[in-house]
Amino acid sequence: MKLPILLFYCLILFFSIQAAEISSNEKVLPLKWEVQQDVFARFNHFTPLDDIEIGLISDIIQDRTGFIWLAGENGLGRFDGYEFKVYHGNSSNGALHGNLIGDLEVDELGRLWIAHSGGISIYIENEDRFENVFGNFQPENAIVDSNY
Repeated sequence: MKLPILLFYCLILFFSIQAAEISSNEKVLPLKWEVQQDVFARFNHFTPLDDIEIGLISDIIQDRTGFIWLAGENGLGRFDGYEFKVYHGNSSNGALHGNLIGDLEVDELGRLWIAHSGGISIYIENEDRFENVFGNFQPENAIVDSNY
């Protein structure tokens, strides 16, 4: 009785080894993935601002409308997603009163505050101008260069 059971187990072992060898010879590869162009990812190349236009950038902030603002040593840069616009200081009304931009902040009302060499200004977005809040701008007293 033990001999037939032993032969039965040997046959099962033999056939299971044969089945393992056959399956190992068949190479099962994963399905080929096709690379498709992602319609949601688009990259654009923008012409960088010249160093002369804005200088070294000391601060970057985004306002509530999505503009990216760059504080530079030669002016203030604004990127709207398509192009850059640079604001330089001068003594006229509605302009920045200094070129050296030190700090940018957006308050809880979404207004952009600019600390510059001539004082502090707020950007009036629907008029695209600046309102001087603090400082008495005089060209001879303005800081025109910096050493970081």
